[in-house]
Amino acid sequence: MGRPRTPWKLGLSEVQARYEAGESAESLGQACGVSYQAVIRALREAGVEIRKSGGRPGPRRGHVSVRETRTCKGERCANEFEVYPSSNKRFCSPACRYSSPEIAKLMATNIRNRHRLSEIDSAARTAMCSVCGPVDVRQRREKKKYATTAVLWRCRSAERARVWARQYGADSTTIRAMWESQGRRCAICRTALGERFNVDHCHASSRIRGLLCSQCNTGLGLFADTPQRLRAAADYLERTGDVNA
Repeated sequence: MGRPRTPWKLGLSEVQARYEAGESAESLGQACGVSYQAVIRALREAGVEIRKSGGRPGPRRGHVSVRETRTCKGERCANEFEVYPSSNKRFCSPACRYSSPEIAKLMATNIRNRHRLSEIDSAARTAMCSVCGPVDVRQRREKKKYATTAVLWRCRSAERARVWARQYGADSTTIRAMWESQGRRCAICRTALGERFNVDHCHASSRIRGLLCSQCNTGLGLFADTPQRLRAAADYLERTGDVNA
């Protein structure tokens, strides 16, 4: 004779209900006095969908997803994908992004290689760029298996131009013109902006709204770009009297 089967302290219907409510198989096994493998096996035989380790399959009960559905902006592509509202993603894949005429036109000028550096000062990390003039530079190393030991430098303005083209679909001339039109100052607090500014954009349409300092750009993001919350915060500060001039 084999080993007698251990009786369960809980009924299968109660175990199933508690498992579907979110309780783990380990805790149910302890409550029933059996191993969690026995609980999983019994639930599977009863036709219950078994969760993967560490979570429930699909969205939680009563959970409303904060993601939104967008349509790919690529040519001859109508795929839909889910993103968070704060994302500026416009294409469903890198293939669609780089095949887009808008991005291809910006990338066709070979932004990185047009910026030739000379008069490099490694201590101050500055150089003379053939396009931008005096700029800050960043040290980089070749990403090759048998890379050379020579120190390579990259124009930071060229790196920013590449990001502007890829993320916002704007060239450096447009961004620089906006920078000059704002008097080289933040569009909100009017703090002087150096070469390192933040491009503020609408997360729904990816339209560039202005150039901000780091603090203002972070503040808008923390308030979810909601005017009502920003006005309520201003009213709260004025009501409590703790306002910095």
